[in-house]
Amino acid sequence: MINREILKSEIDKVPKEYYGVLFNILKSIKSTKKYRRKNLTKSNQADSGNLNWLKFITQTYGSLSDSPIERGMQGSFESREEII
Repeated sequence: MINREILKSEIDKVPKEYYGVLFNILKSIKSTKKYRRKNLTKSNQADSGNLNWLKFITQTYGSLSDSPIERGMQGSFESREEII
């Protein structure tokens, strides 16, 4: 398991030219955490939307089995002059 000391020792090995990248990664983790907390209620609404969608699919699945959709005959293309 990774603990704080192991993480710090690995950070100490990172070359100075990558400090900016590492800092941006750490900031993005922080902002992701805030985003998740902020939008917990929105995710619950999304779950109910998914359930409605699944209900719709189960109700309509196979509704065209008596008269399946068929592809018509392929038309012919007109012949044109070649582009030079």
